Amino acid sequence: MAGFQVPSYQWMHNGRGSIIIRNSLRVIEAETLSEELRRHIEIGVEVGKGLLFEIVQEVDGFSICYHPEDFDGWKPSRSDLKWVVRRIRKVMKEFNIQAPHFALDLVPFGGLHVLNDPACCADKRKEIIYLRLPIDVIDGHLGVPSEIHEDWIFYHELMHAKDCLEGRFPSGGFINPNENPELAVITSLWHFSIEGRLEKNGKPHKSRQKVMEDEYFWTRTLEKSKMVEAEEGCWQRRIEPWPLKKFITKRLFQKLCNRLWGKETTFQELQSWLNDLAK
Repeated sequence: MAGFQVPSYQWMHNGRGSIIIRNSLRVIEAETLSEELRRHIEIGVEVGKGLLFEIVQEVDGFSICYHPEDFDGWKPSRSDLKWVVRRIRKVMKEFNIQAPHFALDLVPFGGLHVLNDPACCADKRKEIIYLRLPIDVIDGHLGVPSEIHEDWIFYHELMHAKDCLEGRFPSGGFINPNENPELAVITSLWHFSIEGRLEKNGKPHKSRQKVMEDEYFWTRTLEKSKMVEAEEGCWQRRIEPWPLKKFITKRLFQKLCNRLWGKETTFQELQSWLNDLAK
């Protein structure tokens, strides 16, 4: 797998109430902001595309984003937000996770938030933790969906941030798994390490067999593809050869799950394993 090329981003205000996002490929003018310029946090990453996080509210030192229109006009109460912040701080304290800033993005469970969105990451300067938390509105109050064990999601996602902050993995932003299937496989293998370490520390976790089956099923759906212009103005997704896929078997995943379970690993180690498979 070749080294990853990440565009260089520059964020600036254009003086007309809009944000210009520049990279080496194009210039995008984001939607106009309100009269009182909303504050944003730039979250630069090493792999994938960075984020521009909008601060809607601040609670106990956390910057929080939510859009009432995504929740049929509902807005979380301050006590709801304090409840989430307390849960996050508890996990951060247990695992000694530290960063100067925390950006919490509340999104509707089952909404239009695709799999290439980062659920949790740390920025490349190791100053900001970003967490995208899917929530339900239950009797007018914020709640973690019953499909997600509320303790587990905080532990699992913040372990991703811990590994990034401690230098074992690069900070990751928006990626398309079918354009970067190797990165998607690395993330699946990373989950073996995370869930095993949670079990080892007596924290909420998925079972080894469940994780192995879920990650194997997910990786088998991957295809390597890219968007190509079939004719002027008409873009199509083209499937490309992906030699690594034939090596991804259930037996291999069981072997790697057992090898990684409960152990710290690094991006470089997992990348090296995949490179060796593809030789």
